[in-house]
Amino acid sequence: MAGVQLYKTYQSSQCSCLLLELAAWGDLLEHINATLDYHCHPGLEKETHGLFWQLVSAMTHCHSMGIVHRDLKCKNILLDDCGLLKLTSESTAPKLTPSLGMNASTCRGPPPTLVPARPLTSALPEGL
Repeated sequence: MAGVQLYKTYQSSQCSCLLLELAAWGDLLEHINATLDYHCHPGLEKETHGLFWQLVSAMTHCHSMGIVHRDLKCKNILLDDCGLLKLTSESTAPKLTPSLGMNASTCRGPPPTLVPARPLTSALPEGL
């Protein structure tokens, strides 16, 4: 489990493009809907346990790097061609500016002027 790999960026006067790793299995919501078509999917509980473990591990890694995702939803959880979880977001993660009164405890929810992913400026609770 990891974030989606950024391979290259292109920029022109008209647009910016990102060349990203292919998430061949789509997002988690697509996978859930496809799986629901198989009501007696053998191994479903084991697969669910594995995906949940990957998600917790990915979030732990983000937190250890000082990043709070803040927009975690099925559409931002992608699966590669091996079924491994990849986190993504439609925004970047600029640093919070403590001098402007912005920190992990004061930024709640995604106001229109703030992007969902944020670096932490304060310590995480023990065990996260």
